Amino acid sequence: MSAPRLKIKLVLAITGMVLAIVATISVLYISQVVHQRVQQTANDGEFIAWEMESLVRNALDTDLTNSRIDVNDPKQLEAATEEILQTDLGLSSLLQSIVGYAPTIQDAAITDSAGRVLLHTTENFIGKTAEQREDISSLVNGGMWKQFKLIYGHNRVYDVHRPLVRIGALSFEARVGVQTLFLQDQLRPLVNRALIFSGIAILVSLVLAAGLSNFALRPLEAISHRLDLISSGQLEAVEAPPRSTDEYGAVSSKIDRLGRQMRDVKEVFSALKENLDQMMANLQDGVVLLPVISGRYW
Repeated sequence: MSAPRLKIKLVLAITGMVLAIVATISVLYISQVVHQRVQQTANDGEFIAWEMESLVRNALDTDLTNSRIDVNDPKQLEAATEEILQTDLGLSSLLQSIVGYAPTIQDAAITDSAGRVLLHTTENFIGKTAEQREDISSLVNGGMWKQFKLIYGHNRVYDVHRPLVRIGALSFEARVGVQTLFLQDQLRPLVNRALIFSGIAILVSLVLAAGLSNFALRPLEAISHRLDLISSGQLEAVEAPPRSTDEYGAVSSKIDRLGRQMRDVKEVFSALKENLDQMMANLQDGVVLLPVISGRYW
């Protein structure tokens, strides 16, 4: 394998390792931050729903106890509870302040068992059927990929559902609408910074990998050069590198011994070839002189 191909493989291996490490750390960090922000948003909605539950229970316990309605009559009970909830000052004050409590809170409502809105932060929705929205728990427990899609997806509104009270056949529920727009505004810069950091880390790893491969493979290039000189018979013209105790020094010593052995073998071969040439020349002279001597005797 040539040094350039080995260098390319070394650069790719180091870069791939850094890419895997950086990507893993970035994904874990971003997923942890996204999960914490989503959980915090869900907790804000849960806190508001808990406040609504407390006020609804207090209002109904106090006013229904002091009222003279027949609690066994569903129509009277429904009308009375609706009037109590809509005229309670604590609930009205809470609903007016909910939207300003947290930027992720879009609205809040109290609905009956049929989904009809009894109280809402926007009065126009009172008396209408509540909009069906996905529960916030599906986002909290939806896994890393679903939470990642939240960052660059469209703005959505999730609901925090909390059962309030149940009186006879009547039941009431608090619904707090949580929007994802503010979460996206918070998380997008964070993710963008993480992506930029990852890109810079990969570029730096490329540069460092190239420099490291050059440094690590420099002895291999020197060894290859010395082997080329040995094969061409020019090793004597090259000054021997200084000896060191590392692997390169050990290999260089072995190359020098191999070069001397090849040089000795070459010298022996040259001497043998010279002797053989002399023997062949003498043999040719004997063949030429033999007829002359034979002619004198005949």
